[in-house]
Amino acid sequence: MSLGLKIKRIRQQRGLTQGELASIVGVSPGYIQALESNRRNGSLRILKKIAEALAVDTSELLEDMQEKANKVHLDALLSDRSTEIWYGGKRVDERKKDMLRRVLDAILLNEGE
Repeated sequence: MSLGLKIKRIRQQRGLTQGELASIVGVSPGYIQALESNRRNGSLRILKKIAEALAVDTSELLEDMQEKANKVHLDALLSDRSTEIWYGGKRVDERKKDMLRRVLDAILLNEGE
C-alpha cells in the first residue's frame, strides 16, 4: 500500500477529515490531499507530525517504502554499464557481468525445464 493510501486509511479510521489532520500537523488541507493522492512526498518532519497526530509509529507509515528500498533488481544492475559492481574487494568488469547475467538466466529463467 502506498504511503498516501496508508495515511488516508488511518486518518479515516481515526475519524479525522483532511482539514482536521492538516490543522493538527500545521499544513494546508491541500497538502494532505496531495500526500494522500501520492502527488506529493512529505518531508520526514511532516511525516513524523502526521504519525504523531494519527497515533502511529513513523515506521508503520514508511514500512512499504523501506521494503521497496531494500529490493535490488539484478537484471537492471547487471545491464547498467554506469554502475560499478564489486565482489570480494574486486571490481566486476563488463565481461563478468555478462557471465553473471547468463548464469542467473540459466538458473532462474529456465526453472520449468
